Amino acid sequence: MISLLSCLGLFFYTRSLKSTAVAIAVPVSAISSFFGVLVGLFIFKEDLPHSFFIVAAAIIAALFLIEAKPNFKLFPLTKGIIYNLFAAFFWGITFALFKIPIQKLGAWRFSFVLETTVLSFSLLIAFTTFKDEKFDKKIIYQNLKWYLLLGFLAFIAVATYNFSLKFIDVSIAALLGNLTPVVSIVLSISLFRQKINKQQLIGIILLLLATFALNILL
Repeated sequence: MISLLSCLGLFFYTRSLKSTAVAIAVPVSAISSFFGVLVGLFIFKEDLPHSFFIVAAAIIAALFLIEAKPNFKLFPLTKGIIYNLFAAFFWGITFALFKIPIQKLGAWRFSFVLETTVLSFSLLIAFTTFKDEKFDKKIIYQNLKWYLLLGFLAFIAVATYNFSLKFIDVSIAALLGNLTPVVSIVLSISLFRQKINKQQLIGIILLLLATFALNILL
């Protein structure tokens, strides 16, 4: 069940990339640690520091700044950002719960269960929606080696994260995970030539600082 919920995080994140720049999608998804704290509060009955609410307010402010054309509607968030928030929600909950099956099954066994669930979930989505999706099969064959490389790197990332939970606290692992947005933003700007305005840049920096502070509080 934990693996299946984690699949939903991947599903919503990939959906968000259709309408959201990588430099924005990754930092927004990085607030998954915010939901991880809530899991600790309500499930594991951990104490919540008072400064947590200040960080939460900073995260909300950052989300509004990231919007390219903010307005004064009740919910000014675009569809892409909303997908990112769903991804952060599911990832934040499941990543915090990974430690339970890792302690029961071990890092390698749980990684196998997790990735097998992801593969099964993806195949189900592919076979039920392939008629609605328009794509050139030649493109898939031409880039197959890159898709396989991405899949391999993703598995290594998940496996090493799972192994890290055997030796360090979840909060420390989450803190190190905040390096991900930095790498992704650099790639987004340099590799994909995606542009962000000053307002979005301020929002991204604020969001990174907020997630960093959130993990310091844990």
